[in-house]
Amino acid sequence: MATTRKKATRISARRRPRPAARSPLAESTTSGQFYGGGQTPRTVEPEPTAGRYPRGHGRPDERITEEVRDRLTAHSYLDASDIEVSVREQQVALRGRVSDGRAKSLAQDVAKSVAGVHAVRNELRVRPRPAAKQPRAG
Repeated sequence: MATTRKKATRISARRRPRPAARSPLAESTTSGQFYGGGQTPRTVEPEPTAGRYPRGHGRPDERITEEVRDRLTAHSYLDASDIEVSVREQQVALRGRVSDGRAKSLAQDVAKSVAGVHAVRNELRVRPRPAAKQPRAG
């Protein structure tokens, strides 16, 4: 009687099926270090999308201009009296003079923080400091 033996096949690491990609919405985490022992997984919630404009539509330039001006005026360190704000296609341009380099970068940061702003062009110039009086030799 002839016996037939099946040839053992070896599955290489290359041929092993890869696990299917999981959706970020389906990911779960546990509250402890290990899963088990009565711990239940919690589902990761997606980020809220409230306040986002539909594609191709954004915040009107007039509203951005108004909010940038209001925030510059309300900032305790900035003197916005010499700053001109203009907005075109959600890009803010800052022109004028400020007291120092810190005020220049703060004005840019304030403009960037307004919702709907895509870019800020900072054309602010730092006012020259008054020359210190030198004592007269004599």
